[in-house]
Amino acid sequence: MVQSKVAGSPPDGLAFLHQVVNASAFRGKKFVFQASVRAEVSGTPNVARLLVRVHRENGESSFFDNMGEHPITSKRWARYEIAGLISSDARDIEVGMQLAGVGIAWLDSASLNFSK
Repeated sequence: MVQSKVAGSPPDGLAFLHQVVNASAFRGKKFVFQASVRAEVSGTPNVARLLVRVHRENGESSFFDNMGEHPITSKRWARYEIAGLISSDARDIEVGMQLAGVGIAWLDSASLNFSK
């Protein structure tokens, strides 16, 4: 088991753990980004979130979801997912976790899967 931990309170209040994947082989495909996450935060505005952003060739985003409607605040491990579609002009896919505010968050067993 590999765990990553984002902790503390950076100057802008946001900490990121992310990876960028070349999107050219996945254009036009559906994706699901899943991960197990737990967080030790005191609630809004202190939360953890998974995130996915798909950047187009021109630099704009064609997809963005950071779980803004359902942030992670539980100390218990749970599985979360974000699903979407890779645009036909996608350049790259950014996946990861965000910690907003003060706290600690753990990410484990992350996966990014594609289908037609």
